[in-house]
Amino acid sequence: MRKGIKIILVLLLFICRAEGLYAYGDHRKRNIDSLETILAADTVHGAELGKIYRSLANGYQLIDVKKSSYYANKLIKLSEELNLWGGRATAYRIMAVNQYYGLQYDSSMFYYEKALWATDKMSAFPDKYTVSQIDDTRSSIYGNMGNLMQMQGKLHEAVSYYLKGLAIFEKHGYKEQISIARHNIGLMYMALGNYDQALSNMDTALVYAVRSGDSLRIASAYHGLADIYISRHDYGKALEAATKAGSYFFTHTREEPLECAGLNNQLAIIYMNQEKNEEAEVYVHRALRGLDTIKYESARSTSYLIMAELSAKKGRWREAEQAALKSLEINNSDPLANISRYQTLAQAYAHLGDAAEVEKYSRLAWDTQKNLSAKNYQSALAELEVKYETEKKELQIASLKELSRRRQWLEMAGGGILLLIMTAIMLAWLWARQKRKHAELQVHKMKQEQQLIATRSVLSGEIQERTRISRDLHDGLGGILSAARLNIKDIDMGKLMEQSDVERFIKAIDLIDQSILEMRRVAHHLMPESLSRFGLKAAVGDFCNSLPGVKFIY
Repeated sequence: MRKGIKIILVLLLFICRAEGLYAYGDHRKRNIDSLETILAADTVHGAELGKIYRSLANGYQLIDVKKSSYYANKLIKLSEELNLWGGRATAYRIMAVNQYYGLQYDSSMFYYEKALWATDKMSAFPDKYTVSQIDDTRSSIYGNMGNLMQMQGKLHEAVSYYLKGLAIFEKHGYKEQISIARHNIGLMYMALGNYDQALSNMDTALVYAVRSGDSLRIASAYHGLADIYISRHDYGKALEAATKAGSYFFTHTREEPLECAGLNNQLAIIYMNQEKNEEAEVYVHRALRGLDTIKYESARSTSYLIMAELSAKKGRWREAEQAALKSLEINNSDPLANISRYQTLAQAYAHLGDAAEVEKYSRLAWDTQKNLSAKNYQSALAELEVKYETEKKELQIASLKELSRRRQWLEMAGGGILLLIMTAIMLAWLWARQKRKHAELQVHKMKQEQQLIATRSVLSGEIQERTRISRDLHDGLGGILSAARLNIKDIDMGKLMEQSDVERFIKAIDLIDQSILEMRRVAHHLMPESLSRFGLKAAVGDFCNSLPGVKFIY
């Protein structure tokens, strides 16, 4: 399987299951039937009725989105009558998640913004809502908004929302929520190819999950670790982690249907990369059967993409074409996934002999890749991390300034009291001035540290982005051009052809060869192989050796 498609499939796995990670309400023991029985009896009213509406809206989310939205609207209306802003915030968040499941991203963002608006209103009623309740509601919304950004490939915006949620969790010491936030941030680093940071955050997520004692969170952390190990091509560790996750999810199929589908897709990818294609087909079909019970089209689209890759590996090109088209039909909103779909279709049509379709989907893959390669991805993520660290530094700076102001006040008070004792006044003034200078030096030092962090992050982001673009050019476009050249060369030259056709045929091959050389030249200039493999000394030495009369001394 091509490297680019392999990575995209892993990204799709975590994107498709991200929405469950910030569902902080415990839905695992919810009994929908009994709640509807109570509702039909018409014996509950007021705030208690609102609790039933909320539980039903949550309970139906992965079973019947229309019913979930129906009860959420009931909760909104009742909360307006009773002036319950907390109920309205919860209902708007549920409506946003329902729109998210239906791939209606603009509508989803609209409801999330309404949920934040209702949460702000809660602050005006301290007698009804505690700071902890408001923070819980707000952090849940931030997490869901982060997942929405994930789904659209806006990774830097997703991290910004996760960090907002993480600040609240650390403020209250919420172990379970810290685990969730670190889990998602780890997946973001994985998507950007920074596997060391991804593993660090996911290990932290597992530690806090164990401390919280929540078996679902522990299973989710192992699920995330399996994603990262797949990205690093360590399929043995990936299978071990996925098996640990499966020990929970596969025994809670009714409670965690989406996680089960995601884990089945994950196992299919692991076995496919171990050349165990029969086992892979078993798991991808299990995923599709599980998705029949829930309305979540993005996960279904991922399953069909995996089926397309399996069919391509077995040379079943018509099946690969149909599965890839089905995946594209279900969900064409994610550019990362679209690149994989287009590449698979181009490969299938090349073997099916449809040159027009090969050209169409090769062009679509290339255009999508170009649009996705904006240089602000890595640098934007680095800036967000710097911002998070900077905010911590600013708090320390503010504390030092406050300490300096207090010392100045003490200095003035001491001067008034000890006005008659000149020696004591002088000593106190000198002492205060020395401390103030020390505080100012500390402030200056922290500002310098902020600038250093920002500079290092921007440089690191630029280097990683250049490396990624060079690799994408070589592995993505280079592979497609080489496949096109081989397919053209396979045409039987022995058939009778006009002289003009022969000349055009030879010219076409020459143009492809020139394109391959130009692509390699551009990729080499973006990131020379000697620089990425052997470092600066070897790269500069090679360059100097290519120039006459130049001697390189290190």
